[in-house]
Amino acid sequence: MNVETISHKVLEGQRLSPEEGLSLYRTLDLGWLGTLALHVKRQKSGNEIYFNKNFHIEPTNICIHHCLFCSYACRSGESNSWAMSIDEIVDTVKYHEKSKNTEVHIVGGVHPDRDVFYYADMLQSIRSVLPERVHIKAFSAVELDDMFTKACITDSEGFEILKQAGLK
Repeated sequence: MNVETISHKVLEGQRLSPEEGLSLYRTLDLGWLGTLALHVKRQKSGNEIYFNKNFHIEPTNICIHHCLFCSYACRSGESNSWAMSIDEIVDTVKYHEKSKNTEVHIVGGVHPDRDVFYYADMLQSIRSVLPERVHIKAFSAVELDDMFTKACITDSEGFEILKQAGLK
């Protein structure tokens, strides 16, 4: 299917296959791709714009990886390494408790000694302070994989533990 036909599908509100989406991505210039995306956005929510107000918690900069894009990761024991305790995290949450935040965003290093059960305790502690109206957006795919592997559980089991602890 050519790009023009796929573009017409978008404009008519038809669902694209993954292959059609990739074809648009690989073939179209950014301007036309953005125009198609704006068209779909307006179909779904008109001219309304939605956003959230959040605060960030970075539980640690200690990380077992040294990714090229990361600017702050340290090895455990390095002079500039740090790891927040759950009490320190709760204090941070309490600081924001009365704000109009709609989300707390949690992401940090892949700590060598923390598994899914540590992070479940952390989430439960956050939920004890924050009302349900606040969404918790937490953990990168790398963090999740590591915490589930350390706990010797499947991804499904790990996500269920985190969900029960308050991750939404």
